[in-house]
Amino acid sequence: MPVAAPPRPPVSVALGEPPRTPREDEDNCTAAWAMVAILVAFKIITIGIIVLAAQPDGSYLPLLIAMNWPWLVVLVILFSVVPFGFWFRLARARAKRRRLQRAEWMLP
Repeated sequence: MPVAAPPRPPVSVALGEPPRTPREDEDNCTAAWAMVAILVAFKIITIGIIVLAAQPDGSYLPLLIAMNWPWLVVLVILFSVVPFGFWFRLARARAKRRRLQRAEWMLP
């Protein structure tokens, strides 16, 4: 039966920088937004397939609304919150601009 060799000590390099460990300082939401985009795309494609398969005669519309009303609520909330978000950001930017202009022209 072979005997296991003892582990080697870590090799230190005399020259150069030590290896950097990745830093997770900033939140990155790219993966989350990609997931949301994929979910919305599949939902739209599925609704499109249902509309095409139902032979558009109008009887499928109440069923589609009944199955997708939570999405309609989310869409209404999104469309009502986004303009407020832009307005809030614009108000903050204008306030910051005003503060910077005041600070620039203040005399000691």
